[in-house]
Amino acid sequence: MSYKSSADSGHVACVGTGLMGSGWAAHFLRAGRDVVAYDPNPAAATYVRDTVKRAWPVVEALGLSEGASLDRLRITDDLAEAVQGAVFIQESAPEDEALKIELLAQIDGLASPDTVICSSSSGFLAGRLRSACKHKGRVLVGHPFNPPYLIPLVEVVAGDGADADAVSAAVAFYESVNGKAIVLKKDILGYVANRLQMALFREIFHLVSEDVASVADIDDAIAYGPGLRWAVFGPCQIFKLASQTPEQYGDFIDLLAGEIDAGCVAIDEPTIKPGVKEKLIEGVMQAAGTRSYDALVEERDTKIIAVRKALGV
Repeated sequence: MSYKSSADSGHVACVGTGLMGSGWAAHFLRAGRDVVAYDPNPAAATYVRDTVKRAWPVVEALGLSEGASLDRLRITDDLAEAVQGAVFIQESAPEDEALKIELLAQIDGLASPDTVICSSSSGFLAGRLRSACKHKGRVLVGHPFNPPYLIPLVEVVAGDGADADAVSAAVAFYESVNGKAIVLKKDILGYVANRLQMALFREIFHLVSEDVASVADIDDAIAYGPGLRWAVFGPCQIFKLASQTPEQYGDFIDLLAGEIDAGCVAIDEPTIKPGVKEKLIEGVMQAAGTRSYDALVEERDTKIIAVRKALGV
């Protein structure tokens, strides 16, 4: 099947304009695309416009593509109007599997068969999400990270029944709008990046429950340690560089595996013990100090912009 490409004319449809959908709208506008955002909620138009306006200084700092403009955003409460003629469709409804299955089937019935549809799901199986669709092969997961205009990663999840041409078209589109797409070879709950985050949080739960360190110090252990290295390369490549020579990488892997087997991670414990959630909440509030939520968001955005510019991404 031949699908619309990133070079084709036509708007990008953002179906659902909550936090993630509005972030996608800002991201696509930054790339110089026309965006039609759909949401049945009467209050959605105000929310998405306000969110995009707040995000605009951030995307300007990252760099605007030719033709990028807030004026290229249009909002509608008519799903057919949003998806018909779209070059690409990004669904970002609330994380409710039944709701997404029904909505994706509606989108599939309205959109041109040569348009790729991607869901912003953060963990559902792609095969289940497209189960009620007629043109199943073109319905994929395109999992972003919040906010999508700031974090370039998109996990493209295909699974059994996906059309390889649709996967290729999705990757090409995300790359054309300043994204970094990875492709999952198998359909798996939670995908890759979230599963890695969850594994890290499992260990955080253990460290908090055992009072090994404060929540602030645990965060700093990542932010001022591995996190700085991971901003350049992922852990596999970073650990290769921890070997004296490339040929010794296998020995280093054996060392890591031995430390894991020796009990350096909390493998056999309950995911979270009683009282740990409350400690985490109290700890992050203390670490924030007098900084407001908006101030923390601004600090996050400014620092990530600096890192992205330093890395050229």
